Amino acid sequence: MLGTAIARMHRCTDRQFGWHRDNQAGRFVQQNSWADDWPTFFVENRIRPHLADPSVPGSLRMRLERACDGPIQAMLPKHPVASLTHGDLWRGNIVDGRWVIDPEVSFADRELDLANMLASSERTFPTEFWDALRSEWPIPPDFQPRRRVLGLHHRLLGVRHFGTSQLATLDADLTALGW
Repeated sequence: MLGTAIARMHRCTDRQFGWHRDNQAGRFVQQNSWADDWPTFFVENRIRPHLADPSVPGSLRMRLERACDGPIQAMLPKHPVASLTHGDLWRGNIVDGRWVIDPEVSFADRELDLANMLASSERTFPTEFWDALRSEWPIPPDFQPRRRVLGLHHRLLGVRHFGTSQLATLDADLTALGW
């Protein structure tokens, strides 16, 4: 069962957050510099690298810079388990319900994968998937408030890959977070 396999992949852990080399997030280099705490890794490797891109409007860039300087750090747990994550786990990267492809691998908080899976709609993953995943490693009850924060990375990738059509969703997420 794929849900069990994903949860077991998340059980592969490290002492730090990152990866031994940078890799790809679509057509962009994804930085994976090692960090001792999760908020620092997430901000410095998953949010700030996108902010230099001219496709991110100045007003959104400023809101994200302010969020990187405090609110994101405050919302994410400092030392969750540094789990092996796929990094881009959504329905389109699952083949025949059994294999995952096109990873953006790193040691990160496993909630990054959970946020991606849920962002692509919980309904696209069968109940059996979620039951197996939760049976192997339950989803923390306080996960929901972090879900939108963790989705910012892929929202920014969406803006960079697909342009202005993605800006409204990014803006709505920042507004919902109060940023």
